[in-house]
Amino acid sequence: MLLGESGVGKTSLARRVHHVSPRADGPFVEVSCGAIPATLFESEMFGCVAGAFTGAPADGRPGYLEQADGGTLFLDEVAELPLALQPKLLSVLQSGEFSRLGDDRVRRVDIRLVAATNRDLAASVERGSFRADLFNRLNVPITVPPLRERRAEIPHLVETIMRRLADRHGEPPLLHDQHWGYLMRHDWPGNIRELENHLERLWFVVPEDQPTESTAQAGRSPTSESREAPLANALAATEYRCLEQALRQCSTTYEIARYLGISHIWIRSGKQPRSSTEQAASVYSASELAHPWVPGLDEYSYARARNRPIGLAGLRISRRFKGVGLTCCSSVAIADTWR
Repeated sequence: MLLGESGVGKTSLARRVHHVSPRADGPFVEVSCGAIPATLFESEMFGCVAGAFTGAPADGRPGYLEQADGGTLFLDEVAELPLALQPKLLSVLQSGEFSRLGDDRVRRVDIRLVAATNRDLAASVERGSFRADLFNRLNVPITVPPLRERRAEIPHLVETIMRRLADRHGEPPLLHDQHWGYLMRHDWPGNIRELENHLERLWFVVPEDQPTESTAQAGRSPTSESREAPLANALAATEYRCLEQALRQCSTTYEIARYLGISHIWIRSGKQPRSSTEQAASVYSASELAHPWVPGLDEYSYARARNRPIGLAGLRISRRFKGVGLTCCSSVAIADTWR
């Protein structure tokens, strides 16, 4: 009996138990007890013969027990097992014998049963929703702790998950130091399932959208606020990410211009076209890109820029502007925007 919160990896552990056991060459049959309607559970578990019920296959059908013969039957969410079928399952565990639905013939199976639940089965027994005799038969418990209690495993889990996701989505994104800090500190109430979902999202968001501690506490991603912001702020945020990427990759204004596909003149002079929607901007020359500190820029981004000849320190962002203090037009310029 595997016990633990949802998403801790009980199914993976059950598969591992099967693959390292003498039954590894046999089948591993997984049954989600909560996903099968109670009216169909008996035929699905024990199988049926022709004419057993309306719509039964003409040649009958083996159930999960026969499919798992010689291997492992994994009952996930076993607390959802219909109460009326629990005595029949108990009989199979004790004798290894059963009959298909609508058949008198006794069949024998040799299975290993592994069950899993995130509920308190003892409490279910007290409420009468789970039989005490079946509980006593299954009660060889192995408790899988939640991810927050085994944080040392997170780096290995991340590496394994990223490798598997890379086979599906392509080259994996880079994880910055700030992101690793978030991964190690977050409590992961959804456990490994939540971690895998979080990592898979990285293939579909830009690298700069790394979660921070504040956004983790708020329960939302760093991009959620920008999605709700006016169009001007959303455009400014996009321009900021483009410039930040260019500044991380390039060391001179010529390289920045080439990277962004714009004229070097706009980088040097800031003589960009202006529209009625633009705010006044002062453009800093290349000599000002070596400024040692960036007002309004977070410490992590500054630290990442310190080792670059020209880095994020070039973005001297005003504290007076909410969100991102950059403005660009058809030709991108490095600017400090004032509200």
